[in-house]
Amino acid sequence: MKINFYKFLDKSIGFFLVYLMFILNFLFPKHKKVKKILVIKLWALGDSVVLIPLIHALKGNYPNSKIDILVRKRNKDIFKYNEDINKIHLYELKHYFKLFFSFKKYDLVFDAEPYLNISALLSFWLGKTTIGFNNQHRSIIYDHKIPHKKDAHMVQNYLNMIRALDITTEYEELIQINSSEQDKKSIKEFLKLLGKKTVGFCVGTAESASKTRLWNYNNWAVLGDELTKKGYQVVFIGSNNEKKQIDKIIEIMQSDAMNLAGTLSLLQTSELIKHLNLFISIDTGPMHIAAAQGVKTIGLFGPNTPTLWAPYGKNNISIYKNLPCSPCIINDKGHMPDCLRKTDKYACMKQISVEDVLRYV
Repeated sequence: MKINFYKFLDKSIGFFLVYLMFILNFLFPKHKKVKKILVIKLWALGDSVVLIPLIHALKGNYPNSKIDILVRKRNKDIFKYNEDINKIHLYELKHYFKLFFSFKKYDLVFDAEPYLNISALLSFWLGKTTIGFNNQHRSIIYDHKIPHKKDAHMVQNYLNMIRALDITTEYEELIQINSSEQDKKSIKEFLKLLGKKTVGFCVGTAESASKTRLWNYNNWAVLGDELTKKGYQVVFIGSNNEKKQIDKIIEIMQSDAMNLAGTLSLLQTSELIKHLNLFISIDTGPMHIAAAQGVKTIGLFGPNTPTLWAPYGKNNISIYKNLPCSPCIINDKGHMPDCLRKTDKYACMKQISVEDVLRYV
């Protein structure tokens, strides 16, 4: 409910404020020298992970500049130990006052949100020159408007933002997520409990993600049993909210598995994933974390398109049935409906079989 309320405010009030800022935009000069850069990313773990190549490219091309990032509590840890980032700012209630007095503080602001009005308004307020996606009414605020290409991965969509400044850059892999020495030490001890051949499962979605992405619990159980026969140790990761669902899957299984949901922090989970042999996940944040950590990753896609959101990198695979009704998620509009089919609900995920996954394993 909280997320839906934020989206409602963003669409209603934000719409009118965008046009007001558009008029005011003509009153302010643009940047000449780039000393301070801000990247705005207010939503989603996976989206934050695939944004990191842009930040790295910015640092490579503006080595003497300071790069800050504006995030929410939910995704800040992804950037916590990123060496390219000077400072992390929070877009939370108690920080609004400070943001208000940061008017035009940055020479360049990159709005990495695909549809939010509030991120566009923040980019206008905080930046002298702004860059964001086009073909939306909020786009009138930006100085550089970038196409949100549905036939290109989001990594490339984000890199197109810096390419708009006549900078050539390319990344074939994601960039590894750093964690603290304490996190590394904790996981090093934990790894002693794991086998030599371990597969990670991520079966749940974040609160902002569509529940239509879920794969049947029986399928996970059968897959876990089959991989156990092949010598894998199965480890489930997830949030504390997913612990009970995972327990139900493990109850169905004929073999043993570990449920680590809610027992590790985000960065500890990221550090653990780095040491796995394989990761299998529905379309959600940990899938992108696994790809960034260099683990061979299999992503299961239904209502969303792997063209935009596949686990990025040459060693990774997406399984997608591409039904006539897929994808129903419209990323650049924030449209994440429940299944629109009148019959055979959630067919896009139901049609992915255990055999499909085992074939790619």
